[in-house]
Order: sequence, then structure tokens, then C-alpha cells
Amino acid sequence: MNEPGWDVVVVGAGYAGVTAARNLAREGHRVLLLEGRNRVGGKVFTDTFGSSGVTVDMGGAWSPPGCPFMEREMDHYGVEWSHSRDAQSFAYLFGGQRITHPVPLLPEEILGSEKAAFQLLQLVHRIDPALPLESQQLDDLDISWREMLDRLEPPPGFRDLLESWPTTEGGRPSDEFSALMFLWWTANRGKSLAGWFTIELRRPTRSMELLEAMLAESTVEVRCSAIVTKIDQSGEGVTLTLADGDVVRARGAVVAVPANCWSSIEFVPELGEAKQAGAALRPGCTGVKGWALVRDAPPAFSGLASPESGGGVTTVISEYDLGDAQLMSYFTPLGYRADQPREQQFDIHDRAQVQQAFERFMPGCTVVEVGGHDWTRDSFAGGGWAAYPVGMLPYLSGMRAPEGQIAFASADIATGLVGWIDGAIQSGYLAASQLSGMLGR
Repeated sequence: MNEPGWDVVVVGAGYAGVTAARNLAREGHRVLLLEGRNRVGGKVFTDTFGSSGVTVDMGGAWSPPGCPFMEREMDHYGVEWSHSRDAQSFAYLFGGQRITHPVPLLPEEILGSEKAAFQLLQLVHRIDPALPLESQQLDDLDISWREMLDRLEPPPGFRDLLESWPTTEGGRPSDEFSALMFLWWTANRGKSLAGWFTIELRRPTRSMELLEAMLAESTVEVRCSAIVTKIDQSGEGVTLTLADGDVVRARGAVVAVPANCWSSIEFVPELGEAKQAGAALRPGCTGVKGWALVRDAPPAFSGLASPESGGGVTTVISEYDLGDAQLMSYFTPLGYRADQPREQQFDIHDRAQVQQAFERFMPGCTVVEVGGHDWTRDSFAGGGWAAYPVGMLPYLSGMRAPEGQIAFASADIATGLVGWIDGAIQSGYLAASQLSGMLGR
């Protein structure tokens, strides 16, 4: 089928793609938004959890303070924030002990922990969160988080603490996750280590509400179940071929799919070296968010552990009280890795495995039901949120650069909050600006 012609085709209807499409349409461009899934939203996805009847976030949900792009959009559309609940019960599996008071430190380790924390903060203060990482001469910090901890030599309990939350956020085992990411995120959170444990997370009252408002305001045409297999710039403009054989032509395009999925599209000419090499490192992590319906658990529970002490689970959070049970979310960095299957892997759909892990946090609890969406096995995602492995720095600038009449947008390549909705929106703004400058009117 030959289209009458579009000014712009945007591939991918997550927050990055929707932002780019809306901004280009605002400027008067005729925009077509193509999404391979049968829904919009990308990694922001809500679904009903099992027999509970509760609608939960399977993907992107919470956001930290300091999200200027997201806050501006929410103010514009009048979308309200929902705030995280306060924890009442705790379990930290650190230093071979189960700590149940709110402060996750062993008294005898406080002085040694303070020394390691001071060294970390010195490194954090080298980073300007307002500048792209690759422009700040931070190559010496692009080492694995495990290597960083080996250098700091923190006490065992504090080391477990530093293996838990950073590894949760990094979505990878500590020998794969770049220390630079944790240091950068800390710089974005007021340059405070305590900020990781005291901030109040928040989300839109409905996680899709903001994206739906952005689309509703725009004149963008949206087509779901439209899988793009080839993008060709060898002729005039850009020609996109879909899996069903349809062909779409436009003056320019925005590719707003995760970097882990760039290799699923044939580009003519091929993508530049930086994009190929950066995408091959798979910035979309192997972390997975699971859900579990749990009985006999402490009220309003919050737990942290290293992957080893937590049986593969690093974070457990009670989110909904259902009377005789609680609905809890949890995270594991040990999801499926397509390019290099690992020996140890956590299956969020294996109730026995989840029960075994939760027993370590909450002895005597009963896991009744489990579920979630495994983004690492999702062909339209290829991994979880973006959290860079070691070695991404040299490629970031090239990954953000346009190629011909194609711009690229994704939370994977944001210059700000990589991996968060705010980063996706920021990246969408940048891509729209880049393409608009090339197309003119």
C-alpha cells in the first residue's frame, strides 16, 4: 500500500515517541505514529494482577523528585501525582543478619560505612547532572559497581547495602553494572546517598494518564500492531516497510524504540558505528519487576538485600493492602539475558522460587500468587529500563545523533534521567527538535 506521504513517521509509541510525535505535530507537520504492540505506552503498562482484580503497573511507574520535563507536562495537562506510602515494617538482609529497624546499618559498622560513604560522595561531586556524562571526563568511573566496592572496602553489612539498591536500580548484577550510573543518579538526587532511602517516589494517579493526554491534544494519527522491519533512506526521503508488507513514505522519521531493539530493524544504509556498538552492549538492563500476592506478611513492608542474600531478589515493597493479604512488588537483576544466558536466572512466574526468596525477608509468609511482565523476553523491549553496563560512554553522543533524515529518541539515550519517564520525554523533545531543524517547513 502506498501512503499519500507524511512529513514524519515516528516508530514506537512510548513516552519518547509520543513526545516527539506531538511536538512535531504542534509545528504543523503531518505525523504518523506506528507502534508494534496492540497498545500505546511502551514500557509503561498496566494490567490486572491475577485473581486480585487490582490494576497494577507492570512497567514504568514511580518517578523520583527532580523530573523537570515530566513535571512540566503534568502541570500543562493537569495530571495529579500519587505518592508512595510510608513503610512500617522493614527487613534488611545485610552482613549475614536480618535487620528489622528503619536504619539499615549495623552499629559496629557505622564508622567504616561513613568512610566509604565519604569516598563515594567525593566521586559524586565530580559530576554535574546538568551536563551529558560523556562530556565530563569521567572515564575512570566507568568501571563495574563490584570493582568500585572492592576499591572502597566497605564493611560487610554496608557492602550488602551498596549491593542492594544500586543493583535494583541498575537492573544487573554488580559485576555488569557501571558504577558511573549509580554515581550519576546520586548526583541527580541532591548528591546525597541518604537521598536513595529517604526520597518519596511518586507517579501519575494513572500511569498512562499523561501519555493519553499528550496524544489526545495532538493531531497525530496512531496505528498499533504496525511492526516496522526496514527503514530505507537510499532514495528520496524515508521509506518504511512493515511486517505485513505495507510501505509508508515520509520526509523524515523518528526511531523511538529501545536501543536493545535497533538490531531488529534493517536500516539502509546501515546505522553508524556508534549506534551499532552502543546497542550491542544492550543498555536495556536484565532487571525485572514482579508482583506477588502474599499472606502473613508484616504490614506496609519494605525490604532490601543483595542478590545473594535475597535469593535473587533485591527489593520487596508492599503496595496494596487487601485485608487478609498484601500485593507486593519486587525486583530482581537476574532476568533473562538474550546475548549471554546466565547460569542463575530468576523467574517471576515461578511461585516456588518467589516463595523461597520472600521467606528470607519475611519468615512465615505465604506467597499465594505471582505474576508480572517479563520485559527481558518481550520482543518489543528486549530488556528492562536503561542502566548502562561498563563501556557505554564512548558511544552515547553518536547514539543520540541523527542519521540522514532519521532522529532517535529513547530513555536509553537521554542526557538527563536515563531509564526514567522524564528521560524519555526529554529525549523526545531533542529528537523532535533535531528532525524539525532538518525538515524545515
